[in-house]
Amino acid sequence: MSAVIRDVLSNAAWISSRARWLAAAFGLLTVTVAAAGWWSLSMPLPNEERFIEMLIQGHRRQVHYDVFLPDEKHRVAARHPAIILLHGVEGAERYERSYHQTARRLNREGYAVFYVHYFDTVAYDDLWLCDDQKCLDTKAIGKFCAADSANWTEGVVAVIADIGDREDIDHDAIAIQGFSLGGYLALAATSSQVESMTLPEIAAVVVHWGAMFEDTRLERGFPATLFVHGECDSVVPMKDARATFDLLRRVECDAEFVVVPGGGHTASSADSLARTKDFLDRHLQAKRRMAKQISLEPAWNGLTFSDRDFWGMAR
Repeated sequence: MSAVIRDVLSNAAWISSRARWLAAAFGLLTVTVAAAGWWSLSMPLPNEERFIEMLIQGHRRQVHYDVFLPDEKHRVAARHPAIILLHGVEGAERYERSYHQTARRLNREGYAVFYVHYFDTVAYDDLWLCDDQKCLDTKAIGKFCAADSANWTEGVVAVIADIGDREDIDHDAIAIQGFSLGGYLALAATSSQVESMTLPEIAAVVVHWGAMFEDTRLERGFPATLFVHGECDSVVPMKDARATFDLLRRVECDAEFVVVPGGGHTASSADSLARTKDFLDRHLQAKRRMAKQISLEPAWNGLTFSDRDFWGMAR
């Protein structure tokens, strides 16, 4: 009889422990689902999603870009000044939340923002390629740049042309702001615009932590360009950005260079944020400065890269 009682009690303890485990698992699942729901709901959503049908090297591609527009409270004119945002090797989705937050902050400054998924022009979503030390494999990425940068540029140029058809955009106040690989692409796409007789004019370019592709042509008439670069960047050495800056100065471009002391790749500082804001203000919003005081908060301070592997490789 005592053996039966022990078996019953043992089974009861087993059931109780399993019940506690299931309750804990259910609680964790509930919290996870709730957190995921909050994360999704708190993601700033675009006002529009646009798709451009293209034929690139014999392949049909659909280039996607997100449109973020100022609300009526932050509208500064019938036609908005605009910024085209270009991501880096991480692709459009890895840090999509941060780029969307950046877009909404810029909206509060009166800008329309266009976030371009330029890897839609190729058969991959990102170039997050790392070597055996889990550092960014710049040599491997360079091979893709040599092969595909023309395709990416074609996609961005198509977006510029599409923006040119919008009646709510000031076609004399469009900037391109590129981050890392996006900085290279910003210069390439602007070069194509300078050579074109039909595209809307790019009024300013901001290059964060980037330089130029070898085949990018920098000629007279290139718009004002600002470089922001970390002094100790090991991913895109500062000397490459300096060389691009020097080439622009030789063709009489109004170019500026901001160094983040001691900074690596993706580095910024209070000075670089303020200089970037001032640069865009001068070249895109000078006309409306008399009408409305612009906030002193840096519009793009939400653009952060939280992936620890990326921070590790960007020493």
